Order: sequence, then C-alpha cells, then structure tokens
Amino acid sequence: MSRYNYPLMSLYYYNQEYSGYRRIAKRGYKYNSYNSAKDQAGGQTVFSTTAEYSLRAAVHLAMSPNHPLTTQEIADATHVPMPYLSKVLQALVRANIVVTRRGLHGGCMLQRSPELITVFEVVEAVDPIKRITYCPLGLAAHGTHLCPLHRRLDNAIESVECSFKDTTLAEVINEPSSSRPLGELFSCTEHLKTE
Repeated sequence: MSRYNYPLMSLYYYNQEYSGYRRIAKRGYKYNSYNSAKDQAGGQTVFSTTAEYSLRAAVHLAMSPNHPLTTQEIADATHVPMPYLSKVLQALVRANIVVTRRGLHGGCMLQRSPELITVFEVVEAVDPIKRITYCPLGLAAHGTHLCPLHRRLDNAIESVECSFKDTTLAEVINEPSSSRPLGELFSCTEHLKTE
C-alpha cells in the first residue's frame, strides 16, 4: 500500500505482525503505546478501550479515596489521553460514580466508598455489556430461542457480568497479589505526592 492511497496517512502506521496498515487514533487522539489494552495483550480483548480506561481511572481514584485528583494527574498515572479521559470521567459523573469539585483543592473523587462501587457499575456507565437475547443471524426459526453456540456465548457473557457485579473496587485494589493494580504507574505518582 503506498502512502498515496490514504490521504490521512498520519492516522495509520504499518504493523509488520498484521502485514498491513492499522489505524492509530480517531478524532485526533495521539497514539500512545500505553493506551491500548489490545496492544498490551498482543491481540483482541473482550472489552472496549473505553471500558478499560474507565476501570483504570476508577481504580486509581479508589487508591486515593480521600484526595481529589486532577484530570491531568489521573491521565498521567493511568496513561489515558486527556481528551478521552475527560469524556470517560463525564460518563462516570453522570452515573454517580465520580464527583468533581472545583477550586484550588478541587479535582475528581469517587462519590461513594470503593467498597460500594462494583466493577460492573463502572463498565456499565461507559460501555454497557450486551447480552445475546435473540439470534444474531436474524434466523426467524431461532427467534428468542438461542442455538447452542449463541446460548453458550450468552452464558459466558452472563458469567462475566456476574463476576463484575460481585467485585468491588476495594476488592480489586486490596487483593493480595505480587502485582498491584496500575503497578509502577501508581507508585510513581504516590512518590511524587510525598515530595
């Protein structure tokens, strides 16, 4: 593919793994290697980038429950582009998960305790999980009675939904593990606050 085939070549990069051009960003957001869960995982992910970003932001806010954080601080700590993060935070405010305070010591905070906010609420606020309620192929014979394949897919979606409903942000940040949510990203910002 020559560069003359795409007038917006700046929005594309050549990816040797996929032997082709891939879109870098939409609506002017810069590509950042930290941004895409899909890129970090090395392939397709089940959840949208918006859901991933909202979870990063919510977990970061849960790690500092009594300290308002600016959008810039959250963006730096979670490696989410500022314009994208602003839209994600607006959705979380509309869903009564995040509250914003204006002024000198203002910023964003969780509206409720991390023990009372589930992962499901965060994901549902920005990109609701879609269950399979009718035949995706539109086969009239199937109607609302799913075939074995689509029933199993819907069962998998249901189990993820149940798992998210049973998991709070507090459980995510307090779970004993050798790695911490947002790992080195959070410890860097934590170090900056103490100086």
